Amino acid sequence: MYNIGINIDKGGNLYFIDILGGGNYKGTLKVLDKKGNILWTLLDDRILGTPDAAPSFSPDGNTIYIQGISVSVLAVNVKSHTIKWTFGNKKQLSSPVIDNAGNIYIIPGDIENFTEGFSNKRKLYSLNSKGEINWEYGFMSKKIMDNTEPTIDYNGNIYFGGDTLYSLTNSGKLRWKRFLDKGFIMSSLVCDKDNIVYVGTESVEQIFAFESNGELKWKVNNLEFRTIGACPAITDEGSLLYPSWRNYQISLSIIN
Repeated sequence: MYNIGINIDKGGNLYFIDILGGGNYKGTLKVLDKKGNILWTLLDDRILGTPDAAPSFSPDGNTIYIQGISVSVLAVNVKSHTIKWTFGNKKQLSSPVIDNAGNIYIIPGDIENFTEGFSNKRKLYSLNSKGEINWEYGFMSKKIMDNTEPTIDYNGNIYFGGDTLYSLTNSGKLRWKRFLDKGFIMSSLVCDKDNIVYVGTESVEQIFAFESNGELKWKVNNLEFRTIGACPAITDEGSLLYPSWRNYQISLSIIN
């Protein structure tokens, strides 16, 4: 088993996707108790089994959403250990993001890299807890990476993107968009208590901080190669922690 996404329920049990291997990208949902004993497993050929797999809970903890290979999302009933519904027909490489009303935000599709002058049309979906579409927003990007989950601020606005950062209202209306200096989003987006959104990009190795209104607060330039890794975190003191990705000299970058 190796992946970057482990989640925990209200009872302290651990949920993760065990990778079956063999090049088929299939995985198994496994649940362990606090002592490391297996409580239950769920095997389904549609479950994504790669290091990108990172399950997400509904606000009430009764449903866990997992990424798919031939479908985008599988909703699993935690109590009955059964699949409630599925959505989509494309691979889902970034974990579903859930708001406090139980709506689910995803950008289905595999990693695609387009040469200069060409862009790819992708969609951000907002689903309700039944797997029905609330709304969808189409956007263009030359590249969309894995593990680049959107984030949501305290007012319910959603932030996401590829080579451009987009901000939408929670009803799917565009607030603003900002081009990211020839780079593309490389890690999960995070938002602090002041609604500052932090964006890490590759190609030009930068970290951006945007105000909720889209104004650039600051940016860090010329970081070392692959300094920006998977999901950053924010400390109580307001420091921003970025794990590196395949950078053997740097394991963690701390931005004050």
